[in-house]
Amino acid sequence: MQRQGVANTIAAVLIILALFGGAFGYFLLSTYSVRTETTTQTQFLTTTQDVTTTFTVTPQFITTTQYVTTTVTTTPAPPIYVEVTVGYLNGTTLGSFEMELFPQYAPKTVANFVSLVNSGFYNDLTWHRIEHGFVIQTGDPNTKDGGGNRSTWGQGTDGIQIPFENSTYLHNYQWFVGMASTGVGVGGTSQWYINLVNNTSLDGKYAVFGDVINGTDVVQAIGNLPTEYVAAAGQDEPVTPILITSIFVLSTQTA
Repeated sequence: MQRQGVANTIAAVLIILALFGGAFGYFLLSTYSVRTETTTQTQFLTTTQDVTTTFTVTPQFITTTQYVTTTVTTTPAPPIYVEVTVGYLNGTTLGSFEMELFPQYAPKTVANFVSLVNSGFYNDLTWHRIEHGFVIQTGDPNTKDGGGNRSTWGQGTDGIQIPFENSTYLHNYQWFVGMASTGVGVGGTSQWYINLVNNTSLDGKYAVFGDVINGTDVVQAIGNLPTEYVAAAGQDEPVTPILITSIFVLSTQTA
């Protein structure tokens, strides 16, 4: 009996093992198949990803810089002409002369001078300084009508100082006109002078802005008048005052 029971037990175990073994075998087979499918699917996806490639194209822009050259043509400022008449307190006229002014080379100086002429500032002022063989000078309001204190002649101005202008095109040649000032290279105000001879040593020190183009004999006549030295003023002054009786801007140059 015991042997029979043992045999039966062994047989049952073997049957169970057989059944379990079949199930396990099927499980292993199923697992392998799934893994195979999974691996194959993964390889398929990987292959597809490698084949599909996305390209990003960046447009290339070529920038061209163009330079435009502009030519500006300016017309030089034309000369301005001024007529000056000189005479004495008694009404005797010495004569007239004509000056040509150069705004192209001394624009501020000429503009200031013309403004004073048009305002009547220079009317009846004395040629307060007469240096024989050198210059004649005027433009001091202290000398109006030949009056005032002679020791102060040459010290008065219109009170407006302009910048110093020096042009290499203009020189202190005979009959050329320049602005007097308080010092070398200092802008002038209202006083101006006419060179009786070539005074190029004054170049670069005082602003030249015009020249006498007609009536130089009248300018020379002023320069020949009798003078007296006034120590307080430090200059030679006319014994008998000679005045600017009239000064105005001409519309055109006279013949």
